[in-house]
Amino acid sequence: DNLANIKRLLKDQDHDEAAMNFRKQELDNIAKSLAKELTGEDLKDMEDQVEKLRKRFDELEGPMSDRRKQLEAAKKIHELKRDILIELRWINEKLASAENSNYGESLHAAQLLQARHNTLKAEVLSHQNRINELLSDTDIEDQKELSEKWHELLRAIDNREEKLKLSVIAQQYLFDAEEVQD
Repeated sequence: DNLANIKRLLKDQDHDEAAMNFRKQELDNIAKSLAKELTGEDLKDMEDQVEKLRKRFDELEGPMSDRRKQLEAAKKIHELKRDILIELRWINEKLASAENSNYGESLHAAQLLQARHNTLKAEVLSHQNRINELLSDTDIEDQKELSEKWHELLRAIDNREEKLKLSVIAQQYLFDAEEVQD
């Protein structure tokens, strides 16, 4: 899994940065210690060597920082793709219920299906903020599929709601007609 690899690389990056910081501190401590013991040309040579090493550490900080930024960006994209995939699975589950063609064979059944549908609709609408969040973040191809599937689900919810309303009206009419006959 790419996300797991990126997380591992970020841990390695943390380790490398900590090691570099440790080495910089170690260099400073050694330089302070030697500065007390050395004099003249020896002190000047040591200071020159320490300065070269500090410059080298400074030169490494830029590439290390760039690498961290690249890894963080890659992590963000992979997390976004993972989250979109999770939402797509969820949408497909809800789409199966929203596209159900059973509208009830009796007044009671139609009313029960309508109540279940209202619960489904509330659950779907409660996901709107999460979907918006995923669609507003960066710009990747997976977002197009998410947007299309989300709108397909919303249309299916609205369509089923209309058909269930008509079914309840029709079943109420049939129920009332049977009452009149009896």
